[in-house]
Amino acid sequence: MNDDAAGARHDRLARWFGPDGLIIGIAIDHRDALLNAWQRRNHAPPERSAIEALKARAVRELAPDATLVLLDSEYGNAALRAGAVPPGIALVMPLEAQGYEAAGEQRVTALLSDFGPLDAARSGAAGCKLLLPYHPDDVASASLQDDVALSAIAACHDSGMPIVLEPIVYRLEAELSASFDARLAERVAATASHLATLGPDVLKLQFPAGTSDDAAACATLSRACGDVPWVLLGAGSDEDTFAVQVQSAVGAGAVGFIVGRTVWGGALVPDEAASANYLAEQAVPMFRRFARLARSALVA
Repeated sequence: MNDDAAGARHDRLARWFGPDGLIIGIAIDHRDALLNAWQRRNHAPPERSAIEALKARAVRELAPDATLVLLDSEYGNAALRAGAVPPGIALVMPLEAQGYEAAGEQRVTALLSDFGPLDAARSGAAGCKLLLPYHPDDVASASLQDDVALSAIAACHDSGMPIVLEPIVYRLEAELSASFDARLAERVAATASHLATLGPDVLKLQFPAGTSDDAAACATLSRACGDVPWVLLGAGSDEDTFAVQVQSAVGAGAVGFIVGRTVWGGALVPDEAASANYLAEQAVPMFRRFARLARSALVA
């Protein structure tokens, strides 16, 4: 990486943070997850134009209160063309294709074949994101995901783009749910500790649930990340659960959060007026609540 690329990466990364040093992020980059959530609500499969319109509405309503917006190139271009992301708000775009390639139980992230860091930069993005289903105890799968992550990190940094890695620790079929839940905090920390050594600019992590002391678990996670800042992901939690998690995470060293369906999931309805009403009257106040809680936890 040359000096120009390093300088551009530094400047772009700085745009992710607000004046208080926090990332207040809204994730609207969902694709297959959005379609799955839509269908779980027993709605007919939406037209592509409906998804694009939904994303544009969500960006217009929520981006002004964010420091960072995650938005995809596949369904988010309508929002980008309309200028829905305000100037001064960092746009971050995903590099992963929808879903993942499976080899047995191994989950391997596939990169988009026609969109990379330079394409993101040309779209006005200030960085990229990579989703990584990850199981630290499955050595073969983790090694494959490490290779994907290293490739994406190198491509981003060579292009002067920062990158956030989003590992999602998942349960193997042979694992009992109770056993998985009991070890989740340990595995999230182990995953963060390892991936931090690969050179990402930010880690976007699950809440380390499953212990009796949330604050201590979050502090352990902060130590595991070392010098790499981390933000909390939403994971579709309900509002009050995520509110508590934000306070615990930021109070123990997280530099903010990036939340998605928790905030805008209620807008997944066919009626555009009802969708717009939900975003304005419920999603925006909810997002602002999370931002207030993060800032109060930082001060404390």
